[in-house]
Amino acid sequence: YVLDIAADTEERTLRCQWMLSEHRSGLILASREDIESAETSSMMAAEKAIGEAVARAVGQRWGIINVNERKLHPDKHRDAYSCVVHAVSYLTNLDDAEQKDIRKCLEVAVREEPFYSDAWAMLSYIHMNEIRGLYARPDESGRMLQEALDMADEAIRIAPHSALAHSMRSTVLFAMGKFEEFERAGRRAITLNPGSGEHQLTLGNRLYVMGRYDEGAELVQRANAREHYHPAISYGVPILELYRQRDYAGALRLASNLNIDEKYYFMHVILAAICG
Repeated sequence: YVLDIAADTEERTLRCQWMLSEHRSGLILASREDIESAETSSMMAAEKAIGEAVARAVGQRWGIINVNERKLHPDKHRDAYSCVVHAVSYLTNLDDAEQKDIRKCLEVAVREEPFYSDAWAMLSYIHMNEIRGLYARPDESGRMLQEALDMADEAIRIAPHSALAHSMRSTVLFAMGKFEEFERAGRRAITLNPGSGEHQLTLGNRLYVMGRYDEGAELVQRANAREHYHPAISYGVPILELYRQRDYAGALRLASNLNIDEKYYFMHVILAAICG
């Protein structure tokens, strides 16, 4: 990929025009303009804000590159990288029909490329999700969660500075009820990748449902101010905050504007509570 950037300043305003294209084909994937005022801060702060905005648009889970990579690698069983690309995509839809196929290709991926941290991290999540999504028997939950944690630990051993690996470890620890370790791992993911709001969103959602409302809501608010995410994970806490503050009309208005798939049952439970 090639990222071309042109920037100029005028009256304490930084204007940045950027374009992302494929290196081999020259195909332009995106062309945008970002504007940041430096009136209340330094020009360096404005440059940093625009730089982070461009990085999120290009590189986050729902970003331009990941969307394009799924088009370039339509067969998840082709190689380990293709499998991981599709596994990341799976997180955005949680398609039941994909669960077993994704797990199968990830198991092949870590066997063929045992030093691929992202493959271990994604397999850890898929393994854990078999318990959370009721794909496995309840009596298997302890063993499978421990296996998922071992996979996340392997991902971190291979790539200690991988925010993805620490985020997946945090997810597994939350499912295991190890809340202190879960929070440490989640905050480590944020530290390793502070420019992405995704890890803040994940930690904030979980702290909120643990009853740490103010901390959780603040993290979610900061994440949502940076970028748009899947509504099922970005709007739950804002709706619950309105409900908690007894602003039932506001909560209903926000919830009613969302088109949420039925598999995200928690959002429908929230809507039922508001209406009840």
